[in-house]
Amino acid sequence: MIGANALALHMNSLQEAAQPEGDRRAVGEARALRQLAQRLPLPIIAKETGAGVCREQALLLRSCGVSAIDVGGAGGSSMAAMEAARSQSRGDERSTRIGELYRDWGIPTPIAVIESGVAHLPLIATGGVRNGLDIARALAVGATLVGIGFPFLKAASQGYDEVRELLEGLIAELKVAMQLSGAGTIAQMRKVDIVVGGETRAWLQMRGFEEELKKMARRRLRS
Repeated sequence: MIGANALALHMNSLQEAAQPEGDRRAVGEARALRQLAQRLPLPIIAKETGAGVCREQALLLRSCGVSAIDVGGAGGSSMAAMEAARSQSRGDERSTRIGELYRDWGIPTPIAVIESGVAHLPLIATGGVRNGLDIARALAVGATLVGIGFPFLKAASQGYDEVRELLEGLIAELKVAMQLSGAGTIAQMRKVDIVVGGETRAWLQMRGFEEELKKMARRRLRS
């Protein structure tokens, strides 16, 4: 009716678990997704909401027929924490405890993007993206698109000029990262050599992504 190009299907089990009115029934989700993908004449974007997507989930989602994955990684706004606050305001102590207990649950966005890459689907990096450098990093590790939520909502609540200032600032920051990386285009930014270190590297090594890490460090720009 509205001429949509795709349907974003939210996967928000953690959020539901912390809601006072949450739907905690998860049986048959994959089967329902397969049926929807077969019947709906639109591409489906599987969208996580703060818990991230791992390799096994990405492969399952691909087998269900989704056309893209929004990894919705941990590191941004915690839906569990937000729902805990709502539950507390309604006097639901059990849901409040669940939300507080799982407020930091999930897979960080950079790791989710790399792990989801095994599905060979378009990937949208969301979850904790706050500046142009974050955007550049997401593109470099495999994101097709990058989404930013809370900063835009905050700016939009203040007015048009604030949204414009935020957007122009993000673009300027991204351009600096591209210049320093020798990338003249977004497509080239996806091919720059990168080195993944710290806890992110340790996680990926533990999960068997050593070869992928080596390939990212050996990539070269092509003119």
